Parts: sequence; structure tokens; C-alpha cells
Amino acid sequence: MSTVFERTLRRTFRLGAIGITVFSGLFFLYLLGGEAMVSLSTVHLTYHFLGVRSDFAFDLLTSLVALFVCLFSLSVICLTALGSSVSTYRDEVSLLAAFTGLGFGMGVLNTTVPATVRLLIALL
Repeated sequence: MSTVFERTLRRTFRLGAIGITVFSGLFFLYLLGGEAMVSLSTVHLTYHFLGVRSDFAFDLLTSLVALFVCLFSLSVICLTALGSSVSTYRDEVSLLAAFTGLGFGMGVLNTTVPATVRLLIALL
């Protein structure tokens, strides 16, 4: 019988996986499409394409991907820790990968969220 906390973690796991898939796809579509348009000179932008401080879409998509990576990693860590006594090699590897993902996600959030918040405030 699973508890409410475990069911919530499973839903969070699914939400994180879906969010990573959707926003990573949008990010790579933006990356490839924007690079093709800038390379072919079909579009002239007033800002630096893929600039961390000036490209709003880049900041927003990167922040969303990092947020869902953190959500996914935290749910994997909690589910692995709750599920068993972390005794097998597979459990240790999944925990190591989840902590690595969490560190990556937090580092990217630390870099992109201030610029995203500044640009959102400027739009309002």
C-alpha cells in the first residue's frame, strides 16, 4: 500500500519526465531553427542570439528545462531512498545520476533565473 507521499513522488516523477521531454524538444527546436535563420541571414535580431542576458526565449526555455530536471532528480532521489535500503549497485548508480542531475539543474537555475526574472519584470 503506497502512501500519499509516495503517490505524490510518482506523479512528480512523471511530471518531471514529461516536462524535460517537452521543454528540451522546444529548446532544441529553438536552437536549431534560430541558428539556421541567423546563419542564412533571413532574420536580423536586435539582440544576441543565445545570449544569456539578452535572449528571453533562451533564458526561459533553459530555466524551464533546469526546473524540470531538478524536479525529476529530487523525485528519483526520494523514491530510491524510500523504496529500499539502497543496497544494490543499480540503486547506487541511480542515486549518483540523480544527484548529478540535481547539481546540474541547480547550477543552470542559478545562472538563468536572475536574467529571466529581470526580463519578465521589464516586460510588465
